[in-house]
Amino acid sequence: MEPFVQNQTSDDNLIANVRSGSVEAFEQIVRANQRLVRTFLVRQVGDQQVADDLAQDVFIAAYRGLARYRGTGTLSSWLLGIARNHVLMHFRSRPPSTVLSLDSVLEGLHLKSLEESGFDAAVEEQRVDALRSCIQSLDPVQRDLLARFYYRSEGAEEIGRSIGKRAGAIRMLLMRLRKQLRTCIESKLRVGDET
Repeated sequence: MEPFVQNQTSDDNLIANVRSGSVEAFEQIVRANQRLVRTFLVRQVGDQQVADDLAQDVFIAAYRGLARYRGTGTLSSWLLGIARNHVLMHFRSRPPSTVLSLDSVLEGLHLKSLEESGFDAAVEEQRVDALRSCIQSLDPVQRDLLARFYYRSEGAEEIGRSIGKRAGAIRMLLMRLRKQLRTCIESKLRVGDET
């Protein structure tokens, strides 16, 4: 997973080409930003399938709204703003639960937090870039385990059977990897704040 390096000039050229009717230019925008958008969406909704559906909606909205894009921030920051709005709409559109469950309470708190937070797409972009860098620093076996569990939605039991480990051991490995990634991300963000 190579981190995407922002290039404002190429973004401007792509946007101009899309506005002139180039479908290929928009495909390049999608390819360059889809990982960032999907990662953000998965973090917010916690479900890969829902995140994929929302990502499609985000890019459709971006295509339709590209004529109004002013270029005041990076294109990826603009896309993350659209993604945030779609997450808010997703949570608001869900019917209220008649049963008070922990999940519904947590979802309500998350929605309130999203609405009240001073969302900063640039900060979110930095978090995702830090995550990419931290994942890249893992060994190939660790990266494969994360990809299988989080991106291919394979269960701990299935992964364990394929590599000869128990599901509990896989869950423990994933817990350690999450902790390692959290520490790495926090370290990278602190270093970024100090510069």
